[in-house]
Amino acid sequence: MRSYLKYKEQISGFGDVLETVKVTEKIAAANIHLLKQEVYQLDQYIQEINTVLERMSLFYEYKESIFLKKRKEASAKKAIIVLSSNKGLVGALYHDLTSYMMEQEDRYDKVIIIGESVAKLLEEESIAYDKVFSNISEIMTGDEVLEISDYIFNAFRSGDISSVDIIYPKFVSVSVQSPKKVEFLPFEFTDMKRDTKLLNNGLGYPIFDQKKENIFQELLKRYMSVFFHKIIIEAKLSEFSARTVAMEHASEKTEDMLKDLKLAYLKGRRLMKTKSQLELFLAHNII
Repeated sequence: MRSYLKYKEQISGFGDVLETVKVTEKIAAANIHLLKQEVYQLDQYIQEINTVLERMSLFYEYKESIFLKKRKEASAKKAIIVLSSNKGLVGALYHDLTSYMMEQEDRYDKVIIIGESVAKLLEEESIAYDKVFSNISEIMTGDEVLEISDYIFNAFRSGDISSVDIIYPKFVSVSVQSPKKVEFLPFEFTDMKRDTKLLNNGLGYPIFDQKKENIFQELLKRYMSVFFHKIIIEAKLSEFSARTVAMEHASEKTEDMLKDLKLAYLKGRRLMKTKSQLELFLAHNII
């Protein structure tokens, strides 16, 4: 029969595991509210920039930007960016994301991965990718986002890629995250210069301190960068949500295992005491 002291050792080990799981859950849960607020603020900022771009189209016949023009060259390549992270403990989040990406793999000529999680899963499936950004922080800094966006923009400017789509885990709720694909480049800007309602909104006519073209191009670049940053933050929000739920389930299972181990320990100790008492009783009677 298994020694009850082994159960005692396991109880101590599982207790440490439970403490780690609960700390991980608390850290993930604490970030959810902050990231939801950041996504909301970035979304509001994007809408403001878009409003200004629409208003500018009333007064500026913008030249066709490289980021607005759809290319038709036969040599142009379509790229897909897949957003993940370097950490696990997120349930099936990145397995679902990888499966979703693999379903559409044939449509793209270039695969760019952010985070090691999806990169490792693709390697297990013997699927090649062209670029992986693995040296990233838990929550990416502005400089890290800028480095990645500059890489994408430069590849687009050079003609190395003709279009860019992004696949990421979209946040639906704390318990639900689903893979989603969005078109990123070329950016589709709605020309509002024929919408006279914007002229009659009481704002009057703007005064441009610089060339309209410079302002428009800078705003367009800012819009795309902030849009990309928002998707990265939303993907991180999904990660922390999935980790919170996964750790909550792990905590429940660990607590159940601890209960079983404690019962087995108590039962084993009781049997050992009973055996010892019987041996003492028999020895006393023999003597």
